[in-house]
Amino acid sequence: MRCRISFRPGENMKLVESAGSLLPGSRVVLRGRIGPLPIEWVAIHTEYDPPHLFADRQESGPFTSWYHRHRFLDDGQGGTLLRDEIEYAVPLGVIGRWLGGWLVRRKLEAMFAYRHEKTRSLIESREWTSALSASER
Repeated sequence: MRCRISFRPGENMKLVESAGSLLPGSRVVLRGRIGPLPIEWVAIHTEYDPPHLFADRQESGPFTSWYHRHRFLDDGQGGTLLRDEIEYAVPLGVIGRWLGGWLVRRKLEAMFAYRHEKTRSLIESREWTSALSASER
């Protein structure tokens, strides 16, 4: 399975390295800015259980810790629900949570709402079938 990341318009992040895989041990590197600060975010895929889930953890980046499970659940009506389960900690402990915790939550909610909409649009358009066929060549 190929890895594809969607960024919201106006987000200052770029995918700079990817193995193109979700298999455990594969690595993804993002670079960008949070305000005036340059960041590099390195994530390692840790779990892969198709068609149920894959997961990644931050190796280095803007959070003190980050673990993200992408779960695919049967909706009971012939469809699939995508659930993101994220455990994270912002830097600076209590001070970071107090000063920036609300902003981080708001940005994460907006980012995942955008990604879920892009995923839904991709699936409904059936573009994913041609992308999957091309990656299997």
